Amino acid sequence: MLTAVILAGEGDEERLARTLVSLIPAVLEGFLRDAAVVDGGGAAGLADVADHAGCAFVPDLRTAAETARSDWLLILEAGARLEEPWAGAVRDHIAGSRRPARFRVGGGLLARLLRRGAPFRRGLLVRREEALVKGQAGLARVRAARLGARIEVRG
Repeated sequence: MLTAVILAGEGDEERLARTLVSLIPAVLEGFLRDAAVVDGGGAAGLADVADHAGCAFVPDLRTAAETARSDWLLILEAGARLEEPWAGAVRDHIAGSRRPARFRVGGGLLARLLRRGAPFRRGLLVRREEALVKGQAGLARVRAARLGARIEVRG
């Protein structure tokens, strides 16, 4: 089972909605148990989107990890779109490893180079206990395996 944690900030309402839509298949199959939206900038509109989608709206990643209903967290930036069959790749990783993992970036070489500096642009699959120990700053630098699924992030 999996908990999604989506990092969002002011003006990210539409981006958040796009990310939530890509998670729906995993919710329907019962793989994604719950989701939390991390408030990165006090935007009231984010709280509304999170509430309408049935997500918790929390102040930071630590709170999201503390309240998660699953042992694994999938940390994403608002605007991320997971390409099918992402849930199968995540499920396979969880079954065979305890290591963190990141998605492969969709798009061409230029897209990959432009996204290189953003720590959560490739998403991060991590055990809840590791998130609690390392915090957001520590997780941004964590070494991770590569998942067999792709992620696309657009503005």
